[in-house]
Amino acid sequence: MNRGCETIRSAARPRAFTLVELMVAIALVLILLVGINQVFKMTTDTVGAGQAINAASRDLRGAQSVFFNDLHGAVTSNPPVFMIRSQQTPAFRNQADQLGDRDYNQTDTYANRIAQILSIDLDNDGTEGEVGVPGEIISPAIYNDRNHRTDMLMFFARGYYPRQTGNDGTFAANMSSNEAWIWYGHVKRPDFSSPAGSTNADALNPLQGYESRTPGELPDFSKVPPDRNDDNFHAANWILGRVVTLLRQPDGSDNIYDLYGNSQVYLKHWTSDPATVLSPLSINSVSSESAASDRYNVAWSRYDLAGTTIDDFRQRLVTAIDPPYNLTDWWNTRFSFRYQCNIIPARPLSSQSIARTVPAFLPSCSQFIVEYAGDFLTQENDPTNTNYGQVKSAGSDGKIDYFISNGVAQTRWYGLPRDINGDGVINLLDVVPLRDVRNSATTVPAPVYAPFERAIPTYAANYALVSGGVPAMPDGSQYIVAWGPDTAGEPMPRMIRIVATVDDPAGRMASGQTMEYVIDLP
Repeated sequence: MNRGCETIRSAARPRAFTLVELMVAIALVLILLVGINQVFKMTTDTVGAGQAINAASRDLRGAQSVFFNDLHGAVTSNPPVFMIRSQQTPAFRNQADQLGDRDYNQTDTYANRIAQILSIDLDNDGTEGEVGVPGEIISPAIYNDRNHRTDMLMFFARGYYPRQTGNDGTFAANMSSNEAWIWYGHVKRPDFSSPAGSTNADALNPLQGYESRTPGELPDFSKVPPDRNDDNFHAANWILGRVVTLLRQPDGSDNIYDLYGNSQVYLKHWTSDPATVLSPLSINSVSSESAASDRYNVAWSRYDLAGTTIDDFRQRLVTAIDPPYNLTDWWNTRFSFRYQCNIIPARPLSSQSIARTVPAFLPSCSQFIVEYAGDFLTQENDPTNTNYGQVKSAGSDGKIDYFISNGVAQTRWYGLPRDINGDGVINLLDVVPLRDVRNSATTVPAPVYAPFERAIPTYAANYALVSGGVPAMPDGSQYIVAWGPDTAGEPMPRMIRIVATVDDPAGRMASGQTMEYVIDLP
C-alpha cells in the first residue's frame, strides 16, 4: 500500500527450525549425553575399582597379624603333625571370564573342561589353545587368573584361643584353651541345588543340610537339576578358611566344662572303634552326642572343641603308625579333608547356622600359596670359594638353605613348583620340591626325597614347559610335606612363606591384590 511517497511493508513472519536442523540438534544432544554418560561411567568405574582395591588391601593387611600370631605359636619341636598340602586348581576368575571364553563347554568331559579352562586366545584368531602359539596352553605350574593354588596348612599351636561355637542355645561357649589344632585352606561351600532329601543328594546326612563343593569343582550336569556349584566355581568367590579347634582333655566321666560348669559337646575319640584311633581331629571324627543320629562330622564345622591334647594326640598318632594299624599314609587318609563353611547363616539364626560361618577368614581369596624354608642341605658356605652356594649333600649345615643370584645369597624356598622371577622358566632358582635340590648334590649322593616329602610332582628340568600341547608338570600334581612321629630327627621348617590374592567377584579390579607374608617359626 502506498501513502503518498511512503511505502508501508508487512512485517516478515519468524522463520522456524527445519527438520534437518532439528535432527542435527538432537544428534548433538545425544552425543553430549553419551559423552556425559561415559564420563560418569569412567568416574564410577574408577571409584569402584578404588573401593575394591582398598577393601582387598584391608583384608590382606588384617590377615597378616593372624598368620603371624598363629605360626609364632606353632609346635615345631617333635610336633604330632605339621603339614603343608599344595595343589593347583584350574578355574575361571569370575563369571565374566567364563562367558568370554571361546571354547568352554559345561557339558563336556572333565578332562576336556579342564583343558578348556587352561586354554586362551593370545593371537586373537578365534581359536584357543593352539599348540603352535606359545602361552595359549597354560602350564599347570604357572599361576594366574585361570590357574590357582588352593594349598592347605595345618599344625598344632600353643597360645590363647577362645571358643567360637557352643552347645545348642549358645553361640559361643565361655571357655578357652592354651592348645589348639589350626587349619588354613579354601573351604567347601554349600551347593543349594542339592538339599537333603532331594534326588541329587548323595546319601546326605540331614544334619549336614546341603552338599558342599570344593574350590573350582566342576558342576555336574548329569543330574536333574544339575549340581551347579555357583558359589565355589569361580575363583573370585572362594573363601580362605581358618579353623581353630581347641584341645581339652575330658575328665574321668568324659566331660569338658565351660567356665560356668556347663558340660560341652566336643569332637570325641570313640575308643570302641579301632578305625577312629585318630578320631578327635581326623576325617572320621564326630561329636560326642549320645545318639548317632545327632552326631556332627568334624568337616561340617559345627564344634571347635576336641577331647584331646597335643601330647595325647601325638601318642595316638604313634599308635596309629605302629602295628596293628600300620597307617603309613596317615597324612593322606586322615587329614586330607576341607572344612565346610556357609558365609551367610541360615535363618532363623541358630547355634548350628552361626557355627558354620566361623571358618570364613578371607573372602574372595583366589590364591593361597604356602612354601617353606629351612636348613635341609649342606652347602659350600665360603664366599671366596668359586663353588660358593653349591649343594654338597643332604643334611643340615647350620645355615638356612640359599642359592646365589647375581652374586647375592637368597633364601631358597621349597614347595609345589612356582616361577618367582617371571621368566616363564621353573628350575632350581625358583620354588621346587626339596627332592630336586637334594639330587643336585655334588659330593655325597642324596636320597631321592626327604622322608617328610609325602607326594611329589614328577621331576622336570623346567616345570613350566609345554611341549606339543603336553605340560611338563601334569594337571592335578600335588606336593605334600608332613612332619610327624615317623619323621623324628628330621629338620623342621624355619620359615613359612604365604602368598595370598584377594579378588573382586564383580571384576572391578584389573587383577587381584596379592600380598606375601614371611614368618619365622619358633
